[in-house]
Amino acid sequence: MSLQVNVEGDFRIDGAHWQPLEEALEQGAKRFTLLPSGEVVLHEHETRLLLGPVVGEVTESSAVIMIEADSDLDQDATLACHLYEDNGEAVEAVAIQEKDLVVRKPMTFLFEDLVPGTAYKAVFVGLLGGTSTTSRFKTKPEVIDSFKLLAFSCDRPSRLLLGQLNPWQSIAKTVKTGRVDSVLHIGDQVHKWFKLTLLSS
Repeated sequence: MSLQVNVEGDFRIDGAHWQPLEEALEQGAKRFTLLPSGEVVLHEHETRLLLGPVVGEVTESSAVIMIEADSDLDQDATLACHLYEDNGEAVEAVAIQEKDLVVRKPMTFLFEDLVPGTAYKAVFVGLLGGTSTTSRFKTKPEVIDSFKLLAFSCDRPSRLLLGQLNPWQSIAKTVKTGRVDSVLHIGDQVHKWFKLTLLSS
């Protein structure tokens, strides 16, 4: 028997989580998401992440998140996004949106009435096969005294030599610590040799 549980990277399981976790296992659940509130969301169907989540425009009180997925169902599949304040303590979602899944087409989730200058975490429930089902963003403050932007290009870690500094790891650490307000990728990540390899294969 195999078991797949989706948990957030900095997620901590405490006493409140064990009972719903045990109940899900007793019911024979094999794929589910355990939310910070302790709620267990079963994956009744396989919904695969194709692209994203990608954070779009963020204002003082709103944010747009784009995602693209595929499903083994022709109809009646849904995709849900739970939004939390990203303060390490929030267990209750400040907003939940559920939409009918449009397979293999980008979908957007618009969150409004957010608090200015606040960090948020969006968790997409029920996705399988993706490297991440979570997005983080921070709403703009009402008054901007300073703004730090990190810009970079390329996306080819495979070209790094043994022992060479990995700039993408450094970028990830910088972003995680909150030392920058936004990241700008200026391109140069699609290469002709890669396209030719795909075509030839």
